[in-house]
Formats: sequence, structure tokens, C-alpha cells
Amino acid sequence: MPGPSHPVRDALPPEPPQRARSLPPWMDRNNEFGDMKFLVLEPLKDLKLPQNPWIISKSITNVVEELTESSHSMEFGQKYLIKTRNLAQYTKMQSIAQLIDFTKVSITPHATLNTVQCVIFAPELKGLTDEEILMNMESQNVK
Repeated sequence: MPGPSHPVRDALPPEPPQRARSLPPWMDRNNEFGDMKFLVLEPLKDLKLPQNPWIISKSITNVVEELTESSHSMEFGQKYLIKTRNLAQYTKMQSIAQLIDFTKVSITPHATLNTVQCVIFAPELKGLTDEEILMNMESQNVK
């Protein structure tokens, strides 16, 4: 017979953050569970997106088969935010130029959701200029 519950021993492991990998890379050979990537679908210039969400959905699934994450409208239906964890889907979707109803669209990476900003505190770098720090951290994609 099991004893009384213990809050630390019986606790479930913490969930990974929503943007982080849901599987470690060595278990994800097809790169379907990677970091969350965000794309914005918007019509070109003076055009409007169709009111029918299935047109947008079918246009995307014709190119990338099935999306692993959800997407939703932004700015009162004038744009769509598309989420994916699959790097191949992320690159293929950027090539879509029109929907199945021939509406011309552009799909671009989201300006802010695909980046991470942070502050580095390192007393060792106190005497260095910003340019020197950036030059030495370029290999880590620090801009």
C-alpha cells in the first residue's frame, strides 16, 4: 500500500517553455520538434486576405502538408501569425507567393518573436568597447 504523498517526490517534471524544443535534438531526426519559429502572412499592397480561413489553411498545407502548430489572425484578419517547429516547413512557407484563390501574399519571419534579447553582465568585459565585444561574439550570432 502506498504511503502518503510527498510534494517533492511525487511532483511531475517541469514542462519545457513553449518556445523551447519539445524533444532533445538526438531524438528529433526529422527536426519536427525544434524551437518555435514565427512567420507573418500578409496580402500584398492594396489586397485583402480572404474571409474564409480554409483558403489560407489549404494554401499552406498544399506546400507543407500538415502544420504542427496552430496559426491565428492578427490585426483584425489583415495578417496571420503562423507557428512551426519544423525548419523545413519554415523555409518552404516563405516561398508561397499566392493563395489558392490567387490572392498575392508575402510570408516573412516575424520581426520580434524569432529573436531573443538579453543583458550580459560580465565584470571581465568592463574595459572593452562595445565594438570589441560584438566582434568577439559574432560567431554566436550576437548583433
